[in-house]
Amino acid sequence: MKTLAVIVLAVAMFSAAFVGIAAAQSAPTVPDPATLTPFSAEMNFMSLAGYTRYLNHQRTGQWTPFTP
Repeated sequence: MKTLAVIVLAVAMFSAAFVGIAAAQSAPTVPDPATLTPFSAEMNFMSLAGYTRYLNHQRTGQWTPFTP
């Protein structure tokens, strides 16, 4: 009975490790705003500052204060 519990625990630990690896590999990639053209369709017709604020909002859920 004790060996069965050890085997079940080992399988659970290995599966949790693989789930973490798979989740990290499937993270969406964000294009580098410095390589994009401002006010283009790729930047959702935003300026470089606006697009950067938008990406930060998508990642953190909070808006960066705008200072001109």
